[in-house]
Amino acid sequence: MDDNIHLALSHNMYLQLKAIFTAKFDLESDLPVVFIDTHYNRSIEQESEAFDRETAKLWRISLNRRPFECLTRKDVQVTPVE
Repeated sequence: MDDNIHLALSHNMYLQLKAIFTAKFDLESDLPVVFIDTHYNRSIEQESEAFDRETAKLWRISLNRRPFECLTRKDVQVTPVE
């Protein structure tokens, strides 16, 4: 695929995902979006570069965020819903 077309499609998908998440979760702040293909082919340079770029982006984003605390199934079952 032509690189310009690929970039345009990626940007379009990025904008669509941001709009969906902003609407669905009533977000008031800008939500970063990353595309990480966990089944990328390391021998394909374009896929490897995309994986490295997107994981680096996620790492930079995570450095400026408070850690997310996951709840266990037990926590969810015990904690009353507000």
